[in-house]
Amino acid sequence: MPKSNKTKLSNLGMPKAPCIYVCDPTSGTKHAKELAALIPEVLHFILNRAEVLVCPRIPKELKSLVLITDPKSDHDNHQKIKTSKELQQKAIGLGANFVSINIMNDMSKISTADKFGPNHLDIADAPGIATKIYKWLCKYIRSSSYMCW
Repeated sequence: MPKSNKTKLSNLGMPKAPCIYVCDPTSGTKHAKELAALIPEVLHFILNRAEVLVCPRIPKELKSLVLITDPKSDHDNHQKIKTSKELQQKAIGLGANFVSINIMNDMSKISTADKFGPNHLDIADAPGIATKIYKWLCKYIRSSSYMCW
């Protein structure tokens, strides 16, 4: 009986869940909380408004989406960009994708010098924004070979 040639494939594993950084200056970070409620199995951190450096400890084995909410105002874009880049490096180190979202009360405060980096969305504060962000994330994640939740 002839032996079949079976090629062993290396186990590349599933893509890791993405890390999402949401800048939400609204009272009580209402949009980010609504977004977290739409995502099953989300690990949600809310930064303190006064924090300068990022403190959340992102687990080394990401099994669920990590949502980090920053309540800083529209005026703190420099600090939000710095935090975004720091989180992006942590996500890359974990082999996870990274997305940043900046919800603005006043879209005129966005300048061309504001560079959050790739995979970024600037969006105006409006009713139903959490659903719009969720749909954008699902579209983005599908196009990046990730499954939508």
